[in-house]
Amino acid sequence: MPPADFSAIPLSELAQQCAQETHKFFQSQGDDAPSCLELFQRAIIAGQERAWDYIYQQYESQVTRWVLRHPQFKSTGETAEYFVNIAFTRMWRALTPEKFKNFHSIKEVLRYLQMCVHSVIVDYLRTQHTDTANVDNPTVINLQITNGVPLESSVVDGIYRNELWTIIKTKLNGDKEETVFYCCYTLGMKPREVYQQYSENFSDVREIYRIKENLLNRLRRDRELKSFI
Repeated sequence: MPPADFSAIPLSELAQQCAQETHKFFQSQGDDAPSCLELFQRAIIAGQERAWDYIYQQYESQVTRWVLRHPQFKSTGETAEYFVNIAFTRMWRALTPEKFKNFHSIKEVLRYLQMCVHSVIVDYLRTQHTDTANVDNPTVINLQITNGVPLESSVVDGIYRNELWTIIKTKLNGDKEETVFYCCYTLGMKPREVYQQYSENFSDVREIYRIKENLLNRLRRDRELKSFI
């Protein structure tokens, strides 16, 4: 099926269609939101400032939820609005027209925006020299560490989740492992998707596969984690 032609649709009407598609998308009633992808294309490729305004209006509430749910947000002492604005700014600055060509669905774009949320919070804490060890667990962790038993958030509550994440955090070596862990095990991204969006951080997609596999194997063997679980 050929892609829809949105060229003749006014920006305001496109934004209305995007709002309808977004509602269905987050209610799992639609596979994608082509009007929303077109809205991003007009903002990034065509450079239409008004398109960015519509994007902010459309996704501000969702980005706020991501900020509030982030495992390290409470450690910052800042408001959610502060990080919402910075996350959008990071996306505006980072997504060049050339880089945007790697995105083929609104799902990929929103994953990138969610990763921007993660990045700005982590960068803030690093700048403030804050100890981020005692934080809540990310929406974790469909990660099978040992005995093939998944640690799903529905059965891992409160203090247990906090302590588990504290342990896992100490096992991550450097920014690359943190990025791979967060993208793959929290956002559910595939290594190829991670590389498409963060190619400047990795030599190729095989490096991401290696990091993911090595990290998972190391966590499965870790005596402290096994004892805790």
